[in-house]
Amino acid sequence: MPRVIKHPEFRREELLDHAQTLFLTQGYDKASLNDVIASAGVSKGAFYHYFPSKEALLEALA
Repeated sequence: MPRVIKHPEFRREELLDHAQTLFLTQGYDKASLNDVIASAGVSKGAFYHYFPSKEALLEALA
């Protein structure tokens, strides 16, 4: 399967969108970082490139 390269700002927004959906449907405490990563279809390393933690992801949504 060919690697899909997306613009960094698009990838960041995509992570925020998936996180927001999961946090609203499952709650922040029940939605794991792995859930967000799987939903967005990114690697853990890619996630940490954009956000240092799950808490930072939540702060970016505020």
